[in-house]
Amino acid sequence: MIKKAAYPYLAWILIFTIVPLFLVLYFAFTIGDSQNFSTFSFSLDNFMKFFTPIYMSVLVKSINLALISTILCLIIGYPIAYIISREKPSKRNTMILMFVIPMWMNFLLRTYAWMTLLGRNGLINTIITKLGFSALDLMFNDTAVLLGMVYNFLPFMVLPIYSVLTKIDKGLLEASEDLGANIMTTFKKVIFPLS
Repeated sequence: MIKKAAYPYLAWILIFTIVPLFLVLYFAFTIGDSQNFSTFSFSLDNFMKFFTPIYMSVLVKSINLALISTILCLIIGYPIAYIISREKPSKRNTMILMFVIPMWMNFLLRTYAWMTLLGRNGLINTIITKLGFSALDLMFNDTAVLLGMVYNFLPFMVLPIYSVLTKIDKGLLEASEDLGANIMTTFKKVIFPLS
């Protein structure tokens, strides 16, 4: 039985998750005028279009960028999470807060903030031109996309790793040291596999 307190949540899920998913499914299997729903008919043309070379190259490029940004987030995020997990609890909480605060701002606003920094008349190009160099093309390329993705998704890599690292039993680390393992061996044989 569903409690009355859950009704707003269920309405929210229905309106903003289930209905949009059904609309995507509907438009995937139909063709017609988007202004007039009566002209829609069942078709697999959208899927045939998807498998054309141009869309496949876009898909491959998207997967490639996603893979690179994930690897970059792991390379940057794991050491940060490890350093934070080794701090005293009071300092640790402050450091985690520094990661969480940017997530309070809208995702789109954070992305637009990068656009103002990297744009042709942005802060970085302004400094470069003041120093006498020519302006760089920092926008609308793979590097800018990777920079934005790593910036936006780094907290989602750091926080789960940090959570796991803080829960590792300290007795295992002490046992590793007692058995003669140095810091690097303890990390490779105990900490990294457990995290």
